[in-house]
Amino acid sequence: MIIKMFKILLLTIIFITLSNFCMASNYKTGTTRGVFLKLNQDVRSAAMGDAYIAVSDDTGSIYWNPAGLIQLKRPELSSVYSSWLVDMNYASVAYAHPFDDFSLGLSFNYLNLGAIEETTLANPSGTGNVFTPSDYYLTASYSKKLFEGISWGANIKLINESIYLRNDAGVAVDLGVLWKINNDLSSGVSARNCIGSVSGGEIPTNFGVGLAYKYSNLLFAVDFNAPNDNQSTINLGTEYDYNDTFFVRLGYNTKNERNAGGNYGGGIGLKFSMMQLDYAYVPYGDLGVAHRLSLGFEFGAIPKKVIEVEVEKKVVTPEVVVPALREKISPEPFKPW
Repeated sequence: MIIKMFKILLLTIIFITLSNFCMASNYKTGTTRGVFLKLNQDVRSAAMGDAYIAVSDDTGSIYWNPAGLIQLKRPELSSVYSSWLVDMNYASVAYAHPFDDFSLGLSFNYLNLGAIEETTLANPSGTGNVFTPSDYYLTASYSKKLFEGISWGANIKLINESIYLRNDAGVAVDLGVLWKINNDLSSGVSARNCIGSVSGGEIPTNFGVGLAYKYSNLLFAVDFNAPNDNQSTINLGTEYDYNDTFFVRLGYNTKNERNAGGNYGGGIGLKFSMMQLDYAYVPYGDLGVAHRLSLGFEFGAIPKKVIEVEVEKKVVTPEVVVPALREKISPEPFKPW
């Protein structure tokens, strides 16, 4: 009882602290460097409207909430490709590995902004020279169980921005907490890029809180996000799981609605044994549509420790035991001959 109250108090303090940061940063606009850090590297969450802070149970946790990596049952590898807006292309590779009481992750994210023609004051229509801006960052992740049902995680990122003849470098840190309230309900808190800079410039920080609920084969998620360079957003997402093989996802994102004229998105997923294929359709109004595709793999058998925990969760009720026991011990009717 005391431990449970302590958990609730701890989560309350974290929520209030991050909420204060969120409210203080709600009205800034366009004040940061490293804008590409805001691009979601995960396809499943993109199809769910970017509502993922409290879900975070795969390599997508590296971006949304590193604390969620503790939920992995075996190693995962995922690769993502996105045909972004105009001529931009985005790609990432992520790997996560669970151990007995902690998990590690690593991801690489790359953004190509397409060919841009050089212009000068003397030649405003173009000099004939072309350059291709690109950005990338490398993320190392760590997640560990804090208490029963509560885990924390952290990321450290090495960042590079390249445009024309200039290269800028920086470092950033993410922090996250995940609380599995029960088998169906979870909550999460994340602070992305809460520490760091790129060449001394401010980077896009985001404080978010989320809630996820699993009802039968339906997953519902809601997030509240407050970035330091824009207004707060609400994200809603749902996923239908058919036999852990076929998935249908829908999402609603107020950020896309306000900034680009789009709000709804969706996608599907297919899982074959240890391989999973995911697709997301994300509209941006007049700017066009982003199509995202990912291919993921799981490796090895589920650890014995995880299997034992799953078995322990199966509770046999008296309604099942008593009738069966009564039938076993009931005496045979007396037969005199």
